[in-house]
Amino acid sequence: MRSTTLLFLLFLTSMIFAQEGSLKGVLLDGEFDNEPLAFATVTIKEIDKTVNTDENGEYFLEIESGTYTLVLDFVGYESREIKDVVVEERSVRLNDEVMYAKKVAMRIASID
Repeated sequence: MRSTTLLFLLFLTSMIFAQEGSLKGVLLDGEFDNEPLAFATVTIKEIDKTVNTDENGEYFLEIESGTYTLVLDFVGYESREIKDVVVEERSVRLNDEVMYAKKVAMRIASID
């Protein structure tokens, strides 16, 4: 009985791990020589899971297999959505994503 239970638990564990995938990528600034965007936010829209990029603009997420929409955010840049990202039971590396700064109109007035 013990060995049957242990075998079942090992099988169940392997099934759980088999459904996991991972997603990694790099965010780069398209305006300034493709510099990495450190501490940008990468969100998986469908499951509301968020991670920040590291100092090299790299990110890594462990998620279940499926099809997702990524939302990329960085201060001073337009948000970007990448739809239909398929994550399978192995790692998926996206091409480096390049983000461009949005133009912000400002008006300065003096206050006396």
